[in-house]
Amino acid sequence: MELKTHHPTLEADLKATAQRALAQIEKKQYEQELRSQGATKIMKIGIGFMGKQIEILSEFTESPEPSA
Repeated sequence: MELKTHHPTLEADLKATAQRALAQIEKKQYEQELRSQGATKIMKIGIGFMGKQIEILSEFTESPEPSA
């Protein structure tokens, strides 16, 4: 999960901020440690917020079970 504060000079809207949060999850490969421990189902959540307003985006990824 990644949270980002909305900056009107950087993004057009909260959805763009949440997309930037998801992009950081991908870029920094946050899921690698979970995968190295055998996780096959991962939910990535990007949250953009400004005051009391929020936008939440998510991606679900599933990889095959490791061979025994």
